[in-house]
Amino acid sequence: MKMKPRIEQSVVRLPRYRRYQLRNPISCTFSTSQSYGNNIPPESPHFIYVPQPLQPRAIPKRSVKGYLPPPRELFPRGAPDRTSDEYLAKTIPEPKSASQSEDTGGTVTWFPAEPKGSAPDSTTSVAWRSRLAASRRKNLRDALFQLKERKVSTNESRMAKSKASQEAREAALHAPERDDERLTSPTILQTMQLQHVGPIPDPNRTERIAGKKANVEDHQRKQREARVEALHTLYMNARNFIIEDGQLGDLIEREFAPKQNLDKHDKGNIWDQGPPDTLASLLGVGVKPRGKSSALGAGSRMKYIMERRMKQIMAELTGGKMD
Repeated sequence: MKMKPRIEQSVVRLPRYRRYQLRNPISCTFSTSQSYGNNIPPESPHFIYVPQPLQPRAIPKRSVKGYLPPPRELFPRGAPDRTSDEYLAKTIPEPKSASQSEDTGGTVTWFPAEPKGSAPDSTTSVAWRSRLAASRRKNLRDALFQLKERKVSTNESRMAKSKASQEAREAALHAPERDDERLTSPTILQTMQLQHVGPIPDPNRTERIAGKKANVEDHQRKQREARVEALHTLYMNARNFIIEDGQLGDLIEREFAPKQNLDKHDKGNIWDQGPPDTLASLLGVGVKPRGKSSALGAGSRMKYIMERRMKQIMAELTGGKMD
């Protein structure tokens, strides 16, 4: 008994979406969208029709990598005119012998390269090279004149557009008020309108400027006095500066000499000063084990304060810093 062929075997050569429709004939009946073609497979995003707006979508600007080099300025300011006879005579001089140059007919002519393989005739080679030189001279001369003409025309058009733009701006700036603006503008009293014309009135301007000038002069005077005071302090401290190696060696020997070699009256040695000062001694407060301040610490502090006050008074009276 002969078997009936299967439907998959009969549609082997059909596209995939057609085979899908044959196997599932009611797969698209549930869609309420409009069918606009039978050649769209169900896996395509366009299988369900979606209306598109009439205005097309904006095409993004394609980003081109890299940049072009700026063109060379052939006619810069201050440079000699490249179209003058002197410049052309120095750049493309004519041949020494008039018989070596030939006319090219007034057009740009391209000559093929000199054939290789056989030694050319001397007369033919010289004539060929002469025609090439004449063609190069003519092409360079024509190019310079055309570029100069193009630059002049470009500058003239640019200046004309700029002048027209400036004239339009000036006309709009000094144009009278339009009727629609005049009729729709809010009502402003004449007394209030005068306040918006010109600078803001300032009756105390002279006094304020005089006060600011006095403040600036006082600030400059204080700066001068501070600079003089700093210079005088530097002068007073410069007496103890070490400027030679011998002075440094003598100071080290005097400060760090052994204790047994010290003189009884030498009180400047590091070994004769005792332990370093503590925080309590720097504050001028002596603390006993019980936590009470001693009268000796308070007296030393008052003595130090009085000495500082006397030095400040003497410095003010003498006009300079006192040691």
